[in-house]
Amino acid sequence: MPGLRFPECIQLFADPAYAALTAALAREPAQMGWLLDWQGQQFRQSGTPPDALGDGIQAHFQATPSVVPAFMSLARDLPATLARDTARHPHLATLAMPWGSCLGGTISIWGNLSRALQELLPTSDLQCFAAGHWPQWDAPDEVAQALLARKAKVTDCAISG
Repeated sequence: MPGLRFPECIQLFADPAYAALTAALAREPAQMGWLLDWQGQQFRQSGTPPDALGDGIQAHFQATPSVVPAFMSLARDLPATLARDTARHPHLATLAMPWGSCLGGTISIWGNLSRALQELLPTSDLQCFAAGHWPQWDAPDEVAQALLARKAKVTDCAISG
């Protein structure tokens, strides 16, 4: 996505130059907790909803078993995943969508990145919400209504098709 920038915590864990440092952080729950608190402060300063890195997410990092190994693995793989997925962007416009002629393609339910995503999927229905990374969390009622409307459309299409 244009202008995509990852949070500092993710960038740190994704950079192979800091593998030893991040492994040490991951072994120290207090240090990892400090890093998550710091990242949460950065989110709040940027206008991200205050619960974006709240107790629920931090609890998963501090639990036993913890999500830290999975987080580290995903972050380590991030540069390769981005390169691979970016190379696939031209193919998205050619996707044949189920119910395509009836429904107009897939539904994009996103917050701030929705317009850039729709450019990659030109046959998609765009549902915009005043929401951040987790629209289902930031705008649950609006997302639920969009999904229910889509379900009704699919049902009508199946009956008439």
